[in-house]
Amino acid sequence: MKTLITILVFAHASTPEGIRRAIIGGVETIEHGDGGTLEVFKLMKEKGVALCPTLAAGDAIERYRGWKKGNRFRYRTYR
Repeated sequence: MKTLITILVFAHASTPEGIRRAIIGGVETIEHGDGGTLEVFKLMKEKGVALCPTLAAGDAIERYRGWKKGNRFRYRTYR
């Protein structure tokens, strides 16, 4: 009798290289994705990897990196 087990893997990768390695390793999602680049987001789309952006953490992450509240150029946008 065969037993099949499905293990879903979610990655908290924060650099383009870490995100790329996680995608190639077969993760289901990238959590946060704040360090992503257009290249890795395209790879995510190609491999069917979802992004869980955790938008509520965005302000804290950006302020930690030096963003000042009120600066309109805050997030990079990829389409």
